[in-house]
Amino acid sequence: IAVMEKWCGDEGINVTFKFPNTDIGFSDGELELFTSEEKKGRARMVVLRPEAMIINGVEKPISILNLIEVFGGSNPFGNGELFYADNWAAASPYLVESLVPGYAFPTKKVVPNSEGLGWLEQRRVIQAGERRRTAVEAVWDTLLYYAYTGDRLLPQYDWTASKHHDERYIRVGNFDK
Repeated sequence: IAVMEKWCGDEGINVTFKFPNTDIGFSDGELELFTSEEKKGRARMVVLRPEAMIINGVEKPISILNLIEVFGGSNPFGNGELFYADNWAAASPYLVESLVPGYAFPTKKVVPNSEGLGWLEQRRVIQAGERRRTAVEAVWDTLLYYAYTGDRLLPQYDWTASKHHDERYIRVGNFDK
């Protein structure tokens, strides 16, 4: 997260992040499973999701709406918009979903054999015990990974558990542009 703060500062963005007071929350068996999955093409990353962000001295939850405020029109991935401004999306609940603080081990890439599948079809390739990330989790994880490594995740779209106001599921991605 310190790298993310530095990266934001280098971009002229005045934001800091509040660290949660938590342990890793996974058993030794789960950690061994995550490590063994890398051999099967399911590489994971360790992500610490903060409690809140402090923008110009004001503490706010980490939500897509607040990330839009932080990043404004800047795009660390290159050209184009980081967040698309759609008037119809303003009423969507996923914009204000708050990031749940703590550690997570999401996969680095879209689950193998799930590309091009619809939301319901993808459920067949998600392993037992896994869950879809929310839209804000997918965005945070991707931004954090980029800030730390300079590499882009999600060049294609990944379905999330978050929904539009009209009950359609949200896709996050296309960060190769």
